[in-house]
Amino acid sequence: MQSRPYDGRDREPVAHKPLDITEPEGKNYTITGNMIHWQNWDFHLSLDSRVGPVISTVTFNDNGKKRQVMYEGSLGGMIVPYGDPTWAGTSRPILDSGDYGMGTLTSPLVRGKDVPSNAVLLNQTIPDYTGAPYGDSASHRNLRTLRRAGV
Repeated sequence: MQSRPYDGRDREPVAHKPLDITEPEGKNYTITGNMIHWQNWDFHLSLDSRVGPVISTVTFNDNGKKRQVMYEGSLGGMIVPYGDPTWAGTSRPILDSGDYGMGTLTSPLVRGKDVPSNAVLLNQTIPDYTGAPYGDSASHRNLRTLRRAGV
């Protein structure tokens, strides 16, 4: 077996066929502020500078009865500290929302490149590490439908 560069720099790029996502009958969801209604689901969506996207007050309409499914969920609740099992590694997890902040690590999106050209992007502003506003009404982050209320 012949050795190859680990990062794949010797590989030929793959030509991708274009993907066109359309909604000929319109969208099947509605957005009012930070509330999203999709099929029988309703939930609040926001961005937190520390834990990233936050989905809260999730309810399901079960034949006219609103059932509460989840009060609040975020990436911070799913963080697993991967690292070196030795003494030095246990004190420093590689992925920790408290160290860097999942929300402040988001990056701007480009329609047609990062998301489909007809994607709905909500504006958001979150505080940076000094408390100053980060982002503005023209910036969209990789959490596609997020907007921080009251910041």
